[in-house]
Amino acid sequence: MIRGVNRGVVEVNDLQDQYFERAVLYVRPGLSGEESSALLRHSAALVERLTKGRLPARRLRKVPAWAGMLASAAAGAGGMWLWMTYFPMT
Repeated sequence: MIRGVNRGVVEVNDLQDQYFERAVLYVRPGLSGEESSALLRHSAALVERLTKGRLPARRLRKVPAWAGMLASAAAGAGGMWLWMTYFPMT
């Protein structure tokens, strides 16, 4: 159930979702004068996409294995350099 457009806010109740009971959508200031039925249709479609999980998935960039090994080697070399600088073997 969509409550309506009031001062640039659309409140959607009864999402039929196990985790959320309502959604509050803020209309952009330049678009608050749009026809309220168009805003209500668009907000219903958006909330349906959100609750059905049909948003595009973000892909995480994979780091190549050699980059991790290179970073480990650099950290080890830097640690040894610091150790030898402050605790020289004389």
